Parts: sequence; structure tokens; C-alpha cells
Amino acid sequence: MNKQIVLGILVGMMASGTLSLAASAPNNKLSNNNLIVAQNSEDAPSHSPQETVNKKKKKVKSATHKKTAATQSKPVAKKATAAVAAKQGAVKQGSKPVAIKPVTKGTITAKKLYTTPLAQNPTTATSATSSTSDTTPAVKSINAPSVTSTPIANATSSVKKSPFGFKYRSYNAMDLATLEGDTGHGSLTNANGSPMLDTELRAWDRFNFSYALNENISFDIMPQLYHTWFGNRDRMQDPTMPGLQQPYASYIGDTGLYFADSKLATLAGGINLDFVQAYFLPTSEASQDAGTIGVTRTNFGFGRSFGPFDIKWTESLWYYFQQTQTSSLVRTTNGLPVQNIQYRVWSLLDLGLNMTKKFAVTLEAGFMNQLQYADDNAATARPAVLQDNIVLDPEVSYAFSDHFSLALGIWELYDMRSASQPYYSPLSSANGSEGYFQTTVKF
Repeated sequence: MNKQIVLGILVGMMASGTLSLAASAPNNKLSNNNLIVAQNSEDAPSHSPQETVNKKKKKVKSATHKKTAATQSKPVAKKATAAVAAKQGAVKQGSKPVAIKPVTKGTITAKKLYTTPLAQNPTTATSATSSTSDTTPAVKSINAPSVTSTPIANATSSVKKSPFGFKYRSYNAMDLATLEGDTGHGSLTNANGSPMLDTELRAWDRFNFSYALNENISFDIMPQLYHTWFGNRDRMQDPTMPGLQQPYASYIGDTGLYFADSKLATLAGGINLDFVQAYFLPTSEASQDAGTIGVTRTNFGFGRSFGPFDIKWTESLWYYFQQTQTSSLVRTTNGLPVQNIQYRVWSLLDLGLNMTKKFAVTLEAGFMNQLQYADDNAATARPAVLQDNIVLDPEVSYAFSDHFSLALGIWELYDMRSASQPYYSPLSSANGSEGYFQTTVKF
């Protein structure tokens, strides 16, 4: 009886120990399998055949579970090791953004963009975006400004140009006969009635104050002043008309009001049509003594460029609104009152060659036709006078900047009625021509 009790206790103790070992063995193998998965299989310790079988089963199950989890979540791979980083190309501090090539391992793809802080160089935001694929957004620094919040156009846009403008032109001239020393064709006469040279350097200043409605249309007001440079202050404005009181050294001209459209229309063949309409107020002494109400000027220009060549034809009508046909001024050369002008028509051809962006050569040639009213004094009753003139103006110009330019040329307005020779000799000192230089300042 006692033997049976002792035997039962021993059997129970053995059974209890066996169960304990059997319960602990799977836990130990599971722990070992976790270690094997985390390390390389070559470094794993040896096990019994049964443990090896269980290990293989658990390894296959663990690997399958890991692959399934990787496919579902696609986590980003951990940082590359120093060797991998060196192979792919390390990025130094302050360098431009460089996109590291994708590192593929199984079904997991790791793509990273290493950048310096965009706040230090805002332009790298564009580079960072362009160096990233369409499907992967660029990595930005937390302190970097947003590219879309500040458009690049705002940073590079120019300041809006003011519609107000100013241009000052000073036309300074001297008789060509004086420049050539041709005393025989001097424009003045001495006490003996012989010709003499006019050594005065005269100036014609025009001040344009403009307002631009757009890039083509503008309004201008243009006062004019005539004067000499350090000339004779007692010289009369016109020795043949003693009625003019303002001296030749400085006198006021008419004031122009302009409306201009530099591109009224584009005609067939790419020809540009421009238009200018002006009205001149009679602010000069000569216009007031003549009884002039005002002068209108209507210009139409047809121009086109062919590479460096410019060509333009201009038709300009100047019409004089007069209160009387005869002026109150009397010319001393004949003792008769001056016949007022009715109109002038200018027909001019301009040919230009732009040698560079700043240097140009221009030739202007054409005709000017003028009609003077018939004398309305019954005592004299002179007929209307039609005068034909040849216009010639060769010029070279150079733009030193956008605000200053200089031009040199010869201006010739030749009255064909006064031809002293049977043929016309262009740019001769006998034609009353003048050499000039003109400076232009504009803002």
C-alpha cells in the first residue's frame, strides 16, 4: 500500500517534470528563432535535430510574415550605412540638393533627398523640386520659405514705369559758310553792303513734357526758346524786320501741344503707320505781330525696318490760321509788309542704318512746298507766292545711354527760286546750309 503511494508520487513528480520541460522548450526555441532572424544565420549556435526542424519551420513562418508585412506597409528603409552613403555620393554642408538614387531591397524602396536649409538659398527650392521625381515630393527644411507662397515673378519683376516723361533737345548751329571760311557767301552784310560771315553760334531749345497713356499714345507740351551762346546782346532778332523787339540773343518761340500715336496701324507688308497731331499756340513775337491764331501740324509716317536698315516716308501738313493775309511787320529790304504764310507741306524720306545699337547714320531728303497769301493791301496787291524747297539732312548719331545722345549733321533748306547757278549743288555753302550738333537728354 505504502509502496503504491510512493510509486504514485514518483510517477507524478516525473510527469510534472516532463510537462514542465515540454512547456518551456517551445518558448526557448521561439526566443532563439527571434535571435536568428535578427542576426545572420551563419552566426546562429548549433541545435538538436528536433530543434533544427522546429527552427526551420519557425524561420519560414517568420520570413513569410515579414514579407507580408513589408508588402502591406512598404516602410521606408533605414539609413544607409557609411559605406553605402559613400558609394552613392555623400552630400557636403552647403552643397546643392542632390537626389540619392533609389536603394531597392526586395519589395522595399527607399528614396531620400538630402538638402541644405532652403532658407539660406531660396533659389534651391526650384532645384530641389526639379531634382525629385514626379511621384515623390521634395524634402523641404522646416524653416524654408514656401515656393508657391512667393512667386518667382514677384522677385524679378521690374518697377512700373512712370507715365510722365521729359525730353530736352538743344539744336546748336552755325552757317556752313562760316565753318568753311567762305566769306563770299556769308549771311550778313557789312556797312559797305558786302557779304560777311555770321560767327554766332545759335541754339534752338525744345522742352518736351509728356504723359503716356500707354506704350504708343502720348500727350506733349513743348515750349521753345531761341538764343545764342555768348553772342551780341544788342543784335536784333531779324535785321530786316525792325518791328521785332526781342533780341537775337534770346527770344521765345511758339508753344506746341502734341497728340502722338507711334503705332496707329500695321499695314500690309508689316509697314507701321504712325500719327501726330499738334497745335502751336502763338506765343512768339513774330506770330503775334503777324496776327496768327495758331498753327496745326498733321503728320502721317509710313515706316519699316529691314534688319539694321530703317526706311520711313513722312507727309506733314502745317496750316496757319491767320487773322489777316498780310502781316503788320514791314521788311526793310523792299519796304513792303510781309505776306503771311497759309500752309507748308513737307514730304520727307528717311533712310537709316544702325551700325550698332548705339551708333546710327541717317539721311533725310525731300521737299517742302510753301504758299503765302496774296497781299490784301489794295495799294500793293501782290499775288500769292508759291515756294518750293529742297530738304537735305545727313546725320550721324550716338546714344551714350538711355538718357543722353548726340547727333552731328548738316541742315539744308534750299529755295529753288534763288538758284544762282543753273544746277543744284547739294550741301554747298552757297545754299545757305548750316552745320549743327544736337544733344538730347530724356527721362
